[in-house]
Amino acid sequence: MKATLLAFAAALLVSPVFAGDLCDSNLQKIDDTLKSTNNATLTEKVSSLRDKAAQEKASGDTKACISTTSEALVMLERTGGGGTN
Repeated sequence: MKATLLAFAAALLVSPVFAGDLCDSNLQKIDDTLKSTNNATLTEKVSSLRDKAAQEKASGDTKACISTTSEALVMLERTGGGGTN
């Protein structure tokens, strides 16, 4: 039973639909957080990563988009620019 559940969970995680949703969700989180960030240096770095992720998404590379957006979100969290959600 556990093996079946793990296999099902793994299939969901690697699903292209899920990956696309996560990429979109991360891009939206970045956009929302940048609206309330006052640190110009942070905004510049995160905006650059956001643009790169959007290009990766447009080219169909959702894995790269997720990786890049995750990097941006971690940067926002570390510097206090992100929320607790």
